[in-house]
Amino acid sequence: MQQYFEMRARWIQSLKDSGKNPYPHKFPVSISVPTFIERYQHLQNGEMLTDVVVGLAGTFSIALQSSCIRANVSQVVFARVVAVATNYFSTS
Repeated sequence: MQQYFEMRARWIQSLKDSGKNPYPHKFPVSISVPTFIERYQHLQNGEMLTDVVVGLAGTFSIALQSSCIRANVSQVVFARVVAVATNYFSTS
């Protein structure tokens, strides 16, 4: 495990040294987690905004899934967001 860590650390450093971002997002991020919480904290449990699309980045620490719902918990320093996706609006 230590050898893997050292190899990866050298690879990441070489990307940084060449001016490349070693952790690029695969999608555009439009809002930070603290701003997201501030903007949408007024929503009640179960309330949905169907006309809002945001790009949010974080580390998902928990992923739960059943046949009709999926929930992800993203934690950032001093912030926590629970994102729930439902197939309620699905056409398939």
